[in-house]
Amino acid sequence: VDGEQVCTNTESQEVPCITSDGSGGAIIAWKDYRSGNYDIYAQRIDGDGNIHTGWTSDGEPICTNASGLDNIQVTSDGFGGAVLTWEDFRSGVDIYAQRVDADGSIHAGWTVDGEPVCTYSEAQYQPRIICDGSGGAIITWQDNRSSSYDIYAQRIDADGNIYAGWASNGEPICLSTGSQRHPLIISDGSGGAIIAWYDGRNIGNYDIYAQRINSDGSIHTGWTWN
Repeated sequence: VDGEQVCTNTESQEVPCITSDGSGGAIIAWKDYRSGNYDIYAQRIDGDGNIHTGWTSDGEPICTNASGLDNIQVTSDGFGGAVLTWEDFRSGVDIYAQRVDADGSIHAGWTVDGEPVCTYSEAQYQPRIICDGSGGAIITWQDNRSSSYDIYAQRIDADGNIYAGWASNGEPICLSTGSQRHPLIISDGSGGAIIAWYDGRNIGNYDIYAQRINSDGSIHTGWTWN
């Protein structure tokens, strides 16, 4: 009745996001102000509503860099853990990611406070994420490197590296005129993804466009570029 406690630390916790743990429970992540600036914490709750064995009361730290962050997103890693992404303010507005294992530990090989996904000099916003089916993830975002928003994507592997064949700082998904904003992403079932967004190329109104990207970072055959 009225819900199970996930985190009740005395400072503020805000904007939760959630993914399945594959076993009847869930992994929940949120913005947490317990250190005096916003960090990321996560908690795993099992199918019976209990904090999962091995996970710390009030959550495990995912990123506690002092520079702040926003817009946290989470997806299952397919192995009982999760991969998270967010807007990170340590050097402008960039995209970072982190993987947490089923036992609440940061996955071996991943850097404390997250791996850079895109650190291009202009700002990146609105990340969205899906599992790639191999312990990694595909992440998309809106990117201001061309002085108007375009859509980019990046694949990060199970060990926290940019996936072989994918470009540093992301593959372009749409570079059309006008602004492309607020992408959403789903798996294509073959290791790639389909990404949709609202698109301002037709001045005066927004339209909806979508693109399919393969597991190797290429645009799927038959789909129109831009």
